[in-house]
Amino acid sequence: MQFRPQLVTAAAAPPVSVAEAKAHMRIYHEDDDTLIGALIQAAASYLDGQGGILGRCMVSQEWRQDFARWPDNRVMRLPFPDVDPESIEITYFDDANVEQTVAGTSFELVEDAIGSAVVLQRGFNFPGLTDQRNAPVRVTFEAGYGDADDVPQAVRHAVLLIVADLYENRENTVVGAVTVSQLPLGAHTLIAPFRRSGV
Repeated sequence: MQFRPQLVTAAAAPPVSVAEAKAHMRIYHEDDDTLIGALIQAAASYLDGQGGILGRCMVSQEWRQDFARWPDNRVMRLPFPDVDPESIEITYFDDANVEQTVAGTSFELVEDAIGSAVVLQRGFNFPGLTDQRNAPVRVTFEAGYGDADDVPQAVRHAVLLIVADLYENRENTVVGAVTVSQLPLGAHTLIAPFRRSGV
């Protein structure tokens, strides 16, 4: 059984800065800097991480995926692609309820059409697990493109479009008798090649 992933350490910075958003919107005063920063965070949340429509992380961040037991097929699926293999750590609580760490030589990262997975080596002896925890096996890892500058330009520009739309339209837009609440079509077009389905 695989549990909902948990964010351990958030991204160090948003995918675009307040200065970049202001330049995009041609805003030359500082009155709305706090608001623009909040809109950037809202746009990033809409796209990014668990629940984001991209199905992946933009700026690198640390996550933890818990499992109820060792996998029968030796494959532990991770919720996101773009995982840094050097960041992966597998821990478990043994039958004495003491936390242990799996040696890095006992597993490898595999990226396939679905996303990322940790595959345990064939020689791995599955240690006994405590029955005092719902999730005795834990995989922590870092996922994302890297720094903000490493995020694909199309995705970063989609964030700018969303921020500009939220800034200009503080409430739902009404056209005639129709309420329009969709985000900019251009933003969805830009992110389409980068979207993925959940695991």
